Amino acid sequence: MRVIATADLHYDWREEIQPQVETLAREVCASDAAAFIVAGDTAGFDHSDLDACLSLFDAFGGRKMLVAGNHDIWVRDGSSMPVLREVIPAACARHGFDYLEDGPQVVGDVAFVGTMGWYDYSFRPTDLDVPMRFYEHKTGPGYARAKSDWRFLIEPPYPALTSDQLRISTQWQDVRFVKLGVSDPEFANLLAEQLRGHIASIRDDADHIVAVLHHLPFREALSSRTSPSWRFGNAFMGAEVFGEILAAEPKVRLAVYGHSHTEGVVMHGPVTGVNCGSTYRHKQYAVIDTGNWSVTYRRVEVP
Repeated sequence: MRVIATADLHYDWREEIQPQVETLAREVCASDAAAFIVAGDTAGFDHSDLDACLSLFDAFGGRKMLVAGNHDIWVRDGSSMPVLREVIPAACARHGFDYLEDGPQVVGDVAFVGTMGWYDYSFRPTDLDVPMRFYEHKTGPGYARAKSDWRFLIEPPYPALTSDQLRISTQWQDVRFVKLGVSDPEFANLLAEQLRGHIASIRDDADHIVAVLHHLPFREALSSRTSPSWRFGNAFMGAEVFGEILAAEPKVRLAVYGHSHTEGVVMHGPVTGVNCGSTYRHKQYAVIDTGNWSVTYRRVEVP
């Protein structure tokens, strides 16, 4: 069985990338794949962009499945939870996508389970010794020093920060646009337990399980970039608990994800991890053969 997986389409990011997404959709719809997966970050604030993007795949003849990404639940006002629980599943239903947050799906002898995943700071680089308050506010020490609204993170009575810590000049924008009502670790645990339940509910109905996430489940998939800012950002890439759940289930063969915009195949114990690899500027997809669990990539070229 062939499965096509992509992620990080960011259809609303800039108009110039939309022809790439549209070309990708035409290739997917023309394929004979049995299943198509979108592993999050389809669109952002404007939910009409989500509908517009999903409609591009209306002609696909196989099963279609989707999980949300962090950008998909960005809001300027109100809570992100109704977007995750109501808006996105409604858009999926309008365009024939199974929303994996709501439950597993079986295609042939393969069960698909999914969750957006989240982060609990377990991927943070502990050698930088950045105090936890900076992760909780998703704001680097250098950014806090430069922006008056964030200086409460560095002003006394806190101890002095190191030069490496102050080189972290980034802010993870979920702090502005994701509104959960609970802490990141609490939310990650909530979704992890949901994933655990989905696996338990489906393990007897298929020979193999493929997990679909947006965030990274494996430390092996983190970026190898060495700058303090990039390493600080690893804290928001995912959480170890998701990888632990997947590795504990013998039927889980493969995990598909995106988020870091970095193509790559890794091994985490017995589980193969596949990052779809789309970036903001270049779209691509992975083709998975469940007969031998091989993975190939196809980068989209606009005619």
